Amino acid sequence: MNQSPALGLYRPRKELHMAGIAFVGSDANGQGLQSFNDVVLLRLGLAEPGEYVIFGRVVIRNDDGDGQNASARITTIDGTNLVDRADVRITGGGFSQTIHLQGTARVAQGQPVIADIRCSTFRGFASQSSLFALLVDQLRFD
Repeated sequence: MNQSPALGLYRPRKELHMAGIAFVGSDANGQGLQSFNDVVLLRLGLAEPGEYVIFGRVVIRNDDGDGQNASARITTIDGTNLVDRADVRITGGGFSQTIHLQGTARVAQGQPVIADIRCSTFRGFASQSSLFALLVDQLRFD
């Protein structure tokens, strides 16, 4: 690393030059969750062929007085292909938990893929959801 004398900061000797495509979806409003039925919060279309890394986040609130299980998933092919899943237990009485998800998906030439984030719990609310997909087979490190 080289030190910049004017700022007293360190700079890497080698800079990273990255080329890629990112797709982002978010929803701050949210939706209610009932009876452990899956609710699709966001859908994100991926059309460029290649390998993607997908990141997701959702906040699930427990609207019941008792503790309850909750789950969040990233899927493709309308819920049939599981990319990632997290199961949590949320304390009752309005407590919330943030769930982070990640995984990969491959998109073939001429065959777009829709990634989605799905949640379920007994009685609650899902909000602040986001999906971020980055095409990684075009990343370059010089």
